[in-house]
Amino acid sequence: MKNKYILITVGIAAGIAVLVMQQQRIERLSRQLPAQAPQRASARQLTEPRIEARAQNPEELSRLCSDNEELRRRLEQTEKTLDAATKKIAVLETKIQDLLRPTKEDILSSTLKATIGAGSSLLTGGYQTADGQYQFTSIRPRQVRLSDGRAVIELEARQFSVAPKTMNQLMLDDLISGAGNTIQHGILLKGDEWTNLMGKISGSDGAEILSAPKMTVLPGTQEHLSIGDYQMEATATLGADGSSVGLEMRIEQPRDPNNTSK
Repeated sequence: MKNKYILITVGIAAGIAVLVMQQQRIERLSRQLPAQAPQRASARQLTEPRIEARAQNPEELSRLCSDNEELRRRLEQTEKTLDAATKKIAVLETKIQDLLRPTKEDILSSTLKATIGAGSSLLTGGYQTADGQYQFTSIRPRQVRLSDGRAVIELEARQFSVAPKTMNQLMLDDLISGAGNTIQHGILLKGDEWTNLMGKISGSDGAEILSAPKMTVLPGTQEHLSIGDYQMEATATLGADGSSVGLEMRIEQPRDPNNTSK
């Protein structure tokens, strides 16, 4: 018990010593305040740090100004970099959510990225809907020059359905997919191959073109197309050779074409 009282006494003494030192420091700081300062200063004024201008030689002042401008420039660049990174993260998060949608909803989808030469087209799909039909989408890009000189990309699409008995006749067996949601699943068709395929589909009882939409996109921008429950997103870029097109696309549709519930 005696030792306890000793510790308490020592603690009180130490506290008093700290208070005395703090009081002495406050008094010293008070004596350093300019004589013309008001007698009654607010607590905020007393606690805010004071920045006093000191005499600088011209060379030193010029150097400090230059350093300040450099720091300002770096800060602005960092803010721009951070803003760009934030936007990229948002885009990636959206893509991840799109890829995870089949785990939450009964949908069919195809996601792929390809470089398509002039006159060629991209064919993807090959999954079956609930009615037993195989679903496909072809995209044929074409560079177009607007009247103001800007280059845009026109995407000509064909959404078509093929009966199982007709798949072999159209030589589409290689695209049959057991998976309802595919990534990088597709083939490139040259101009004459695409024309021949579209001609066979039009003249076949076991195939049907469901829609033939067109969309014009600015290079690097994502466009969305919706035809009923059929959804298509595409981002196209101009190739370095001046004729090819880089295409990122995603297609979605319900497994049951007669069920529009989400």
